[in-house]
Amino acid sequence: MNPTPWRLAKQRVSPSLPSAADVAIVGGGLTGLIAGLRLVEGGAKVVLFESAPALGQGAVGRGSG
Repeated sequence: MNPTPWRLAKQRVSPSLPSAADVAIVGGGLTGLIAGLRLVEGGAKVVLFESAPALGQGAVGRGSG
């Protein structure tokens, strides 16, 4: 299965944690999202933690100066 960003957007947001995960990623910026995508493509169960209301916020603005 090849997840796309649109499929990732459909993933759940939950106040509770899953019972198991292979990898926990802290930060839903560009690096965290790409790392999560690659890990999921490899078959890992990934949990991503982000404190902002949306994923990828500010990812372009901060790096463009």
